[in-house]
Amino acid sequence: QAISNEPSYNRNLMSGEFVRDVIKDLGPRLRAAGFQTKFVLPDDIRSSDAARVANIVMSDSVAAPFVGSLATHLYDEPISNVSSIQAVADAYNLPLWMTEFTQSASGSIDGISYAEGIMHPMINDYNVSMQMYLWGFFGNWVDSRETLISLNYGGAAYTGYTLNQMYYVMGQYSRHIPPGTVRVGVTSDQPT
Repeated sequence: QAISNEPSYNRNLMSGEFVRDVIKDLGPRLRAAGFQTKFVLPDDIRSSDAARVANIVMSDSVAAPFVGSLATHLYDEPISNVSSIQAVADAYNLPLWMTEFTQSASGSIDGISYAEGIMHPMINDYNVSMQMYLWGFFGNWVDSRETLISLNYGGAAYTGYTLNQMYYVMGQYSRHIPPGTVRVGVTSDQPT
């Protein structure tokens, strides 16, 4: 459970201290009520903001045990900034999730550029263990090159769906990664 969606976003501004204090108050209450729920945080709009908030929460010995994973979004800055939240996840041995991004974050809305520019680096370079492609399932008001499935409608009436190019790119990419797959590190002594 997240405390807030995008706490650094100007319409939803919440400080890292506020998020920490909510977890310090709510975490023990949940445990006392028998819930083992852990928080996902901070689900922030940018990885640099996510790292800042996560550091504040994780450096607090009361709040930290109630955190189960770190999450970020990928807007307004390059993918290389994911390294800032990855460093926090690594320091506290927590999984890192990418919970919201658009294909255009790769600098292109071409399916192959998306796979090469976002999906692969998140897994390979930043050890992201879960990716939520939120924009993949929007209605036909979003450019079909950015969505997996276009939900079609005429006025207020649903008229069906269209499987877009990205649906097939995602399917091809993910079909070789069955549930439960574990990544292993490999090296080669062969020149590239």
